[in-house]
Amino acid sequence: MANKYQILLIDDGTRITGFIKNFLQSYDFTAIAFHKPEDGIKFLNNRKVDFVILDVMLPGTDWFTILKEIRTISEVPVIMLSPRDATDRIIALELGADDCIHKPFDPYELLVKIQAVIRRSFSQSVNLYVRSFEGLTVNRLTEKVEVDGKTIHLTTAEYEVFKLFIDNPNENLNREFIIEHLKGIQWEATNRSVDLLVSRLRKKLLEDINNPRYIKTVHGEGYKFIGKPIS
Repeated sequence: MANKYQILLIDDGTRITGFIKNFLQSYDFTAIAFHKPEDGIKFLNNRKVDFVILDVMLPGTDWFTILKEIRTISEVPVIMLSPRDATDRIIALELGADDCIHKPFDPYELLVKIQAVIRRSFSQSVNLYVRSFEGLTVNRLTEKVEVDGKTIHLTTAEYEVFKLFIDNPNENLNREFIIEHLKGIQWEATNRSVDLLVSRLRKKLLEDINNPRYIKTVHGEGYKFIGKPIS
């Protein structure tokens, strides 16, 4: 997606907050979290927000009132986290929530619900887990990569470094950065092995070294992903 959706997360501040933020940001969202509802409402009232995720398990607060207040100032789509029972779920929907999801939940379930609400609310046919560039399509859910309409097969190390590139477009990634972010992958982590790994990836991407479409060598620094995104 050319423009990132901005998601406002109002929750109880547990460690799941960081997990949700990181997960959403890996799918081209920007996410900002507030643990005090009044701070979230203030942000919503002064900044552009495309989506709100509201946790009902906020200590010492009445989520009914928070949802009502959101609806007095904005028609932004809202997904409620963990309505306690069927009655709460019905009330949430009646008060203007677009959907509800129970905790604990699979993050992809949340992603699919967000996708569905965005489609309904913005009348756009978007696929949040598919990244598209000129001549290149990447499905982050199935890990399928297509170049010029043909599926290519990547090893685990090749796919992980490829994700690193597409998640950091137009940024110089040096070899030390790549090694650090590929910890846990079974491969020989040296500067030379990084070069060999990138070389194999380029071949599978059908790269012309003299006129690259996707991975450019930054002499003396490392590599840069230069694929042109398709909105």
